[in-house]
Amino acid sequence: MASHSLDTCLKSSKELARLLPHAGRLARLQRIYERKAPPGLARYARVADLKSGMVHIHAENGAVAAKLKQLAPSLAGEFCKSGLEVTGVSVRVQVAPHHGPPAAPRAGREPIGNEPKRALAGLAARLPEGSPLRGALQRLLRRSA
Repeated sequence: MASHSLDTCLKSSKELARLLPHAGRLARLQRIYERKAPPGLARYARVADLKSGMVHIHAENGAVAAKLKQLAPSLAGEFCKSGLEVTGVSVRVQVAPHHGPPAAPRAGREPIGNEPKRALAGLAARLPEGSPLRGALQRLLRRSA
């Protein structure tokens, strides 16, 4: 079975071939964005779409989105300089899917041993009646019985 490039596969279908120019514009916008965004910031956002002259960028968190919103006018200018018809830049927070290993399941609650229980009970007894800490310790001791 012969190996084909993605470009060749996309061109072989009329429906998919219509997407090629748009995909090419998005890839070009992404490259410009990566060159013009501040160092370290580019990896936390990506060009998501170009629609009606607006470049839509998805940021991974609110801090990155806030910074990119400040830079939106200069980014729009850079996109225009490259020959693309861009009227503005919009930025939204869109959390990227986590690609690392799955998080380890949280272990169940470990029971409190007898010695720590006695120490906590002694501390609770020395605290003034009505103390929030005393009440919290007493609740903890009751739940761990």
